[in-house]
Amino acid sequence: MANNGSDQRPYGQEQSRGDRRGAGAGGHRNGERHDGGRGPSHSRPRNNRDSAPPNVRFDSRNLQYIFQVEYLAKSIERYIANHKKKEDDPKVGAEMNKKLLAAGNNQRMWEEIRPMLAAREERIKAFSGGISKSMRVLYPGLIIGVGYPHMTKQVTGEIQLGFSFDPITGAPYYPGSSVKGVVRHVFTMAAGKKKTAKEDAHVKRADQERAESYRAYLLDILRDVDEEAWKGVDSLTPEDIRAFVIQSFGDVIAPAKAKTAAAPLDRDIFYDAYIVGQGKNDVFGLDNIAPHTDDNGLPAPTKDPVPVTFLRILPGSKITFLMKLHDACLGSVNVSAKVKQELYARILQDFGIGAKTNVGYGALESC
Repeated sequence: MANNGSDQRPYGQEQSRGDRRGAGAGGHRNGERHDGGRGPSHSRPRNNRDSAPPNVRFDSRNLQYIFQVEYLAKSIERYIANHKKKEDDPKVGAEMNKKLLAAGNNQRMWEEIRPMLAAREERIKAFSGGISKSMRVLYPGLIIGVGYPHMTKQVTGEIQLGFSFDPITGAPYYPGSSVKGVVRHVFTMAAGKKKTAKEDAHVKRADQERAESYRAYLLDILRDVDEEAWKGVDSLTPEDIRAFVIQSFGDVIAPAKAKTAAAPLDRDIFYDAYIVGQGKNDVFGLDNIAPHTDDNGLPAPTKDPVPVTFLRILPGSKITFLMKLHDACLGSVNVSAKVKQELYARILQDFGIGAKTNVGYGALESC
């Protein structure tokens, strides 16, 4: 990304006071004092690996490139250096993570990213008539893209789980297909499975009860959002839900038999949701999990835990969802695009997005 300022250094690596001061008498450059050759500088780092931090530097100004390319390249470089020394420096991983967070939380970077994301939002709205919904990430944060490979196993403390960054802007984002998946899942669960003769009676009853609870959940939200329209509706049927799913999402329940699916452009469209920061506060942080596994990655409760470091979006960060919604019938009631927006927003807040939602990650609130 281009930077209009005079300092063209990578984010998080701005000029230090010593760099700007130059090489005049008594001045410093790169941590060394220029004293006319009168002896060694007292400001030089000692030649002691325990007291000097590892020299880690990222040269790109794009977070996606830093995370997916430069970070892994540094891990491999450090592994080669450690292999030659036959020792592992535990400070390397910590220093790499520190520099990554410095780049990701750099305010100059976000001052450049936000206008690009705002322009994208306006273009989508102008082109498709889409609507936006902003939400705030709650504690403990948001984890996205952990399925992407990101691990060398060569540096102690390195980030071992992937993350979703836009390759153009470098901004973190949640894919539109995943947004659609969260919303659609609730409706497919409410529709229930079609009964078959081979299924056990207990399985059928459990599925029926689960589907009824999901339909009651949807009906409660619809009454809150549009009380007048849903005042006299006591329940929703599986057929009502299936018809709504086919209109709004396409043929996802019975693709071989359904004949009433809407054309692709007449279905609800979900665009990528971008994190746009939280003012001047940090956006990125680190967290750890400590699974008990053996050498083959299988669960082993008696083994010592092996900490796994990963990147997360911090609580308070703002995320913007963009959708192009269409009116659809749910039973005898017409659900407008505006009502759909509130319905989908409530589902995203209640069920969360991203990874590890079962332990609290991915929780959202309207803002």
